[in-house]
Amino acid sequence: MTKLMTVVNSKGEYVEYVLCHIQGAVCTVQDYSITSTDILVDCPPPSMRIYKDDEGFILPIFNGELWTEGATAQEIMQWEQEHPAPEVIPMPPTDIEVLQQENTLLKAQVGALSSQNDFHEELIVELANQVYA
Repeated sequence: MTKLMTVVNSKGEYVEYVLCHIQGAVCTVQDYSITSTDILVDCPPPSMRIYKDDEGFILPIFNGELWTEGATAQEIMQWEQEHPAPEVIPMPPTDIEVLQQENTLLKAQVGALSSQNDFHEELIVELANQVYA
């Protein structure tokens, strides 16, 4: 049988997620050398933080049941300074969004031109009334 397992050290700190081949009572770990202080744990690996404000752990420790944060508040602050959140680059508008924006602008321009045209017609009528009065 093949199974994925998590390696922790004697302090419970996360070390590696490994593939194990199990035959009876013998467990052979693939592509990793188990040390005398390593412990195989049958649980999924912890969610690791990649940058500041990300979800997960900086120094995950397995307490026998679940993962907890092993880093102190000072270590977390230092880690967050060294790993700032990535700059969010806004996505360019889609073709539909560009067309919708252009359509809104064109509607406003047509409305303004229509109002201006109505004003000119009224002005012409008023001037004609004054000239021919």
